[in-house]
Formats: sequence, C-alpha cells, structure tokens
Amino acid sequence: MTFCQTSQSSCQIQSDPWVNTFSSTTTEFNQTGTYYAINSVEFQVQIVVGQHFSSNLDKDVLVVDQVLYTCGTNAVTFTTASISSTQSLSCAGVGTLVVEPGYDPIPNVNIQQILYLGSQGIGGICYGAGSSCPVSSSTVTTTAQPAATDPTATVSSASYNIPVAVTTTTTPVPAAVVPSVISCITSASPAANLPSVVSSTGVHVAQGTAVTTVGNPYAAPISNTYRTNLYASGAFGSFDASFLFLLALPFFAF
Repeated sequence: MTFCQTSQSSCQIQSDPWVNTFSSTTTEFNQTGTYYAINSVEFQVQIVVGQHFSSNLDKDVLVVDQVLYTCGTNAVTFTTASISSTQSLSCAGVGTLVVEPGYDPIPNVNIQQILYLGSQGIGGICYGAGSSCPVSSSTVTTTAQPAATDPTATVSSASYNIPVAVTTTTTPVPAAVVPSVISCITSASPAANLPSVVSSTGVHVAQGTAVTTVGNPYAAPISNTYRTNLYASGAFGSFDASFLFLLALPFFAF
C-alpha cells in the first residue's frame, strides 16, 4: 500500500509514526521495517521504523530510528545516536535530504524535507507488501527511461512505443522558469515546474523550448515541494508551522 502518491499535494510522517496523506485519510504504521521514502534512479532515501520502550508513556512505541541515504556510491546512515544537529545532503542537483534530531516521544531521526528534481522516482512511503516501493530486503529493479539529451528534442509515441492511450500536447515553456522542486513522482514531471524541463518520458529540454509530452497523466501543475515531517503525536493536533507552510503552497505528493 502506497501512502503518498503523485496525485496528492503533500504528506507528512509523524514519528509515532502516523502518515497523513492530505487526502482525508490517516494511516498508522503498526509494525517495524525498512521502507523507501524515495527510490529513484538518481538517489534513494529509506526509513527504518523500530520499536522501543518509552518510559514517559510506559509502553513500547514505534519511531523512525534510522534514515538511510544513497547517492551513487555515497551512502550515509543517520541514527538517533549519530545526529545532533540539522544535516543536509544533496545528490548531483537532483535531490536533497534534510534531517534533524527528534525527541518525542523518544529520540528519533526526523526527516525535515526531501526535495526531488529528477524524473524517474518510483518512491513514496510504502508499507508492508507495497509493490511500488519494495522493502529493502527485496530486490529493487528500476527501469531507466530512454536516454535523450538533445536540447531541442521532442517525444513521439512512435519513437518510444508507449503501451498506453497516447495524447500529445505541446506546452510552451517560459524562457525564465522559476526553479522549483517536484518530489515523490513516478515518471512524469510537469514541464513548467522545472528550471531544466523534463518531459513525461525523461527527455531533458532547454528553457524556452516547446515541450511535447506524451501520455502524461500529470500534465497539470502539481505541487512543487515534497516534505515529510516525523514528529511525535498520536492525532491531528500536533501539526506545527511546517504543516501550515505546506498548506500555503500552490499544491503536490509522498
């Protein structure tokens, strides 16, 4: 079951951990495990949910006690013992992870933000037997989009043999595109939301170039920020300022 999908605007993960998908549903993690927060061709972030005793609550609680970051050959593990301040890691201009120490209900690793600028993410927080984001113990297979770097390239159904109903639209791209961020997407990026535009099939197109998108179910602008917050709360009452910030955005997915 995928908790956060590209059709949503944002989602949060609290350190209890609850998942609020901003689509009128709230789901609770009820078992330990390792899950992908983002699993893309370019970089991956995984969370490890552990069970620990809370003396304040006098019971065992589930919290995120590790965050695993991988960018190519660079791998970093954040644990409750190793993180003492806000840390930020960037991956080749396509992704950024910001983590910080959390303390409630017990020490945990808080994901403050994940930003994703790529076009081939297959992520989202997944749980249990979720098929789109397998657990780390499973073999993960990611299929790259056809390579094309011609700055004037366009895409046609014939050249890529897309096995779906194809609709083709041409969208002019403003010469000055405001840099922004897309996160938790599958294979489609709204053209107008990226400074270096990526079409629905992964073709990179220069600014100011007309972009042809083929079979893109996410052609309409979606959110430009993907943020996960792992805080301590058993219900909806503990959303902080970051929640209000997200609501103020022109609305995305986790």
